[in-house]
Amino acid sequence: MKLGHGLQAAGSQREIVAGAPMMLDAARNATWRLLAPIALAACVTVPLGGYVLVHADQDIVRRAIAAVVFIFALLLLKGARYTGAHGLPSSVALGALSGTVLGATGIGGPPVILYLLSGPDSMRVTRANLTLYVGVLMGSRLRTLQRRAFPAVHPGTAAGGIHRDTARLKKRTTASAR
Repeated sequence: MKLGHGLQAAGSQREIVAGAPMMLDAARNATWRLLAPIALAACVTVPLGGYVLVHADQDIVRRAIAAVVFIFALLLLKGARYTGAHGLPSSVALGALSGTVLGATGIGGPPVILYLLSGPDSMRVTRANLTLYVGVLMGSRLRTLQRRAFPAVHPGTAAGGIHRDTARLKKRTTASAR
């Protein structure tokens, strides 16, 4: 399991290096006042979604992932737009929703895409905002994968992962013995 996390972390690092020139251009064109609260709230709430993913019933999580994909695909196909104000409260709420959904399902971009596409910014600025948002979340994901793949560097994370994995194994063994 740890090897898989290491390979994911290596793949994410490659993507960050390959996308660095694009990120620099995006950083010059982005609307930081809008983007920063969304990205910060998302990074803070990704662990909440991860907790849901680990502790919820797997069948429910699978159905939730399918529902999230289906609903946002329909909304994007329909051309739905957010019509409210793009202020701090809506940005923080959106970031929290996106981070939680990302942590639980691995798909956190669609709410932000809908939100940013409905704004008054030009396509160039919107593209820069989306690029930076995805980059920030990828960096956050990379950090999480590194903690899981290299537990010697992060003993607290390793201990939590070992405790959780042991509890899940014990639960499965007890259930199959009945």
